[in-house]
Amino acid sequence: MALLQTWGVTVNKDLALDTSGIGQVFGLGPEVPLVAAYESHPIVNQMKDAATAFPISRTLDVKNGDKTTVTKLFATSDNSFATSDLSSGSIKIDPKKDKKGPLTLAAAGTYNGPGSGRFVVVGSSLWVGNNYIRFNGNRDLFLNMINWLTADEDLISIRPKPPRTGR
Repeated sequence: MALLQTWGVTVNKDLALDTSGIGQVFGLGPEVPLVAAYESHPIVNQMKDAATAFPISRTLDVKNGDKTTVTKLFATSDNSFATSDLSSGSIKIDPKKDKKGPLTLAAAGTYNGPGSGRFVVVGSSLWVGNNYIRFNGNRDLFLNMINWLTADEDLISIRPKPPRTGR
């Protein structure tokens, strides 16, 4: 985490909660923020019509560093909160203490020093796990991140969905 901070990314000790209720359409609870709007960056420029889900996600604070340029990729909706009170058995939002959305969930950056390179930080790793990789745009987002990290930007796209056979 200390290395990320020197690059301009702070991973907060909190939990992003989406209170919009839009995730319920997909059977998701508030602990799985749904993202449908993206910033301007090669990784997400083609994601306009794709929703992505980020279960049990922490929020990020981003700023450019001495040798880094950091760009926010996407955030939660306005109807979200970041709570740090996770000690009780249930999750309760306290509008007086909890940070109100939109909340940054992912960022990409470049390091311009010795051993220069690119990096991507996401507040959750579960979004690429077996349960979520097939969710709407998660697979495309993951592959776009890999292609950007390896400087294969010409491969960044929204891949066609395989045809479904009906009975």
